[in-house]
Amino acid sequence: MKLRWPWAAHGMERAGKPIPLATWIWRSYAKTALAPLLLVEVALIAIYIQTNSASRQAHIDILRQDATQAMRRIAQQQADNVSRQLNTVTQLTDLFRRQAAQVMAAPARPGLEDIGRYRLDPDGVYHSRHDDGGSAVFYSGIVPVGPAERDKVRRSAALDPLMRQIKEVNPLVVQIYLNTHDSLNRIYPYMDVTQYPARMNIPAYNFYYEADAQHNPGRKPVWTNVYLDPAGQGWLASCIAPVYRGDFLEGVVGLDITVGTIAQQILDLSLPWGAYGVLVGKDGSLLALPGPGERDFGLNELVGHQYQQTVTQDTFKPDAFNLYKHPRWRELASRLAADPSGLTEAMIGGERLVSWHRVEETGWTILIVAAPANIFDSTNRLAQNLERLAYAMIAALVVFYLIFFAALLLRARIASRSIASPLKRIEGMMLAIGRGEYEQSAPAFDVSELHETARELSGMGRELGATHRALLEAQHELLEHVRWLEAVFQLSPDGLVTFDESGRARRANPAFLALTGLGNQAIEGRTIEEFQWLIARLTANPGHLPLTSGPGFTLDFVRPRPRTVYCQVRAFGPGGGNSTPGSSLIAYFRDMTREIELDRMKSEFLATAAHELRTPLTLVSGYAELLALGGFEPAMQSDMASTILEKTHCLIAIVTDLLDLSRLESRAGRDFDILPQALEPIVRETLREFLAAHPGTLHFLADESLPEQVALVDRQKFSQALTKVLDNARAFSSPEAPVEVSLKFRSTELRHELGVEVTDHGLGMTEEQRQRIFERFYRADTSGQYPGTGLGMSIVKEIMDVHRGSVEVESEPGRGTTVRLWLEAAARDE
Repeated sequence: MKLRWPWAAHGMERAGKPIPLATWIWRSYAKTALAPLLLVEVALIAIYIQTNSASRQAHIDILRQDATQAMRRIAQQQADNVSRQLNTVTQLTDLFRRQAAQVMAAPARPGLEDIGRYRLDPDGVYHSRHDDGGSAVFYSGIVPVGPAERDKVRRSAALDPLMRQIKEVNPLVVQIYLNTHDSLNRIYPYMDVTQYPARMNIPAYNFYYEADAQHNPGRKPVWTNVYLDPAGQGWLASCIAPVYRGDFLEGVVGLDITVGTIAQQILDLSLPWGAYGVLVGKDGSLLALPGPGERDFGLNELVGHQYQQTVTQDTFKPDAFNLYKHPRWRELASRLAADPSGLTEAMIGGERLVSWHRVEETGWTILIVAAPANIFDSTNRLAQNLERLAYAMIAALVVFYLIFFAALLLRARIASRSIASPLKRIEGMMLAIGRGEYEQSAPAFDVSELHETARELSGMGRELGATHRALLEAQHELLEHVRWLEAVFQLSPDGLVTFDESGRARRANPAFLALTGLGNQAIEGRTIEEFQWLIARLTANPGHLPLTSGPGFTLDFVRPRPRTVYCQVRAFGPGGGNSTPGSSLIAYFRDMTREIELDRMKSEFLATAAHELRTPLTLVSGYAELLALGGFEPAMQSDMASTILEKTHCLIAIVTDLLDLSRLESRAGRDFDILPQALEPIVRETLREFLAAHPGTLHFLADESLPEQVALVDRQKFSQALTKVLDNARAFSSPEAPVEVSLKFRSTELRHELGVEVTDHGLGMTEEQRQRIFERFYRADTSGQYPGTGLGMSIVKEIMDVHRGSVEVESEPGRGTTVRLWLEAAARDE
């Protein structure tokens, strides 16, 4: 039986061909319910696949950026560590050079030859016979060994104590030697020098001639390339320095370090992603190559040493171990030679990321090598799993709808045998669901098929409603995310400017406007080229400034005020690049002025501290070495000992002040116990302790109205600051000139203050000197007549800053100086 609605029949008649009721029910259901549901499901899966792809790519980009930065940082840290070790050896070499110059310039000391210690062989070699705890001696005989040469041997023996001390204080040093122009070799620790060939021309070796005037006109310590030691110590690098007598090169001193010690540090590195370290010599030789590196480079590390073949020539690793000479690594070698540090991709046993940093002292380069697959392995596995899950969802959906379509067709045929009235009600339910009224109750029909259809339709409505609500929630979350990004954009302390797909500026955040002094009207709507010219006008060299997606760079702003700004441009959006249509850009500007200034101040402080410590240390070391040589009169020995003691006290004072400053800065007042207490007892106790250690004239001018005043103060720390001020007053005043101390009180708009005033009648200071009094290591007196570290007033300033107090200094040349320490006054019941 076939039923037709009047309106439906009319439409069918117009079409010219009536259709069965089952077909009509099927088509109606497909149009009103099935198609929207299918579209929604397909859209959700498409969104899921797109989100998964974008998330994976973003994750890979972040991992790549983090990994490359980490690899650069690791290479630089390891290079800095090696550089610090080599710099210590360089300083010891220079000390040994100066001592050797003094010894070699000493007049001849005639005396008896120590026959038991030295021996002259028939082939002309003059050498030490046994180890007496000092160095070994080898005179090759290329110059006949006569009385003058033997006297040189006796005089150079004075270097043994210093050679022993250098070897003991620096474990990196394996041997120390002095080589002279006439082929005298004095080497410590003691070794069997008979392995050297007779008539050996020592100046012909690189560890001698690289220090001569031709190779080293500056006469400073220099580092040799890596070589195989003729004395049997393995692969070495030498820090050598020339010893001149006038303009004549008397000889060369050297400190040898084993490359193995440095190389082992590189081999022992524990790095992420399965990365490993490689040490490359100045000439490109691979000095340290771990097991994974041997497999990648296709080499086995060279560890054997054939000394019989190397005592007569400079011997280095073969060309197979040289990056600069192997054609497979020509591109990598050219990058290493061109830049002292960097990061690149290279084919080394496969695709690899390589970061490097050069050690300036020796020209060595430290490489960090990692496989990109190891870095991104976890992300790729996750993406593959998500992709498989997406395909499984699609397959399950297809199977589900195939089954569902078959069931619907069957139900449509059954429903066509029933009356049209229930179908009309079902149609009403479908129309209501189409209007968004998803919660529909299923009516009860006598025909079970229609009843089941109504129930299924009601369930479908609920499912569609749930899906619709989920979409609304997703839309709400997306809106919240957009609002969050807008807040980040507005509150960012760094400047941000966005450009749309057409290359025109859209928005700039407040930080960028404050940094450049520009307004939104001057930026919005400008093309990228116009924006580049606008930024270029703010720099020191106006002109076209290319802003393209890529590595960051710095700009020197001169307007609205001088600043150093780091800039980077990043492309995003469908285009994926700044030169592809559809890409958007965001420009990032960071004010680096403060960071650069802090780095500069830190470097200046470290350099000044090192200089202040080096000067007394040099005097102590020099006098100690002279005392060790002996042969001085008792009075002179006493003077030397007094000088050593004086400089030792100076060192102790500098270190103590540095430690005080370090504690004050690192603890930031956390160890201060600031309490309301009377200031006069603290001042009196400080003066008593100061007079006990420094007898002299000291007047305390008490004020009867002030003793009851209470200040917020830490007793111990304030006493330390007052003692520093008294030290300065006594140091720069004559012993008979009185130093006056008094309590003061003043009231400002913000608070009441209680202070201590110290006045001396000594040298005084100029205005320029007074302005610099709080600089670390600054001393107004440069003659050295007055002792001190130049840190006292810096410590005073730090202590008073923690107290939230202040320091005032008034001075006039020749009339003395007045220093006032002000503290916040407080009531006694606080």
